[in-house]
Amino acid sequence: MFLLVFIGFLYYNRNEMNTNNKKMCELYDRECIGCLECEICDMDPEKICDNCGKCLDIRDDAVIKIDKIIIDED
Repeated sequence: MFLLVFIGFLYYNRNEMNTNNKKMCELYDRECIGCLECEICDMDPEKICDNCGKCLDIRDDAVIKIDKIIIDED
């Protein structure tokens, strides 16, 4: 975990030297400090998020219920 934070700090500092644009933090109401907390997997804190979708319960199919169909006669 420490290594992840350290790499994030280096990445943040390198980006700050290249541009003056301040990124906003994805999780908190502040400027990005390069902590990489937004990159940590919600299901396994020891893993970097790889967008697997397990935390979102993403499914390959979906079902919707149609209550009524309105047809415009014009």
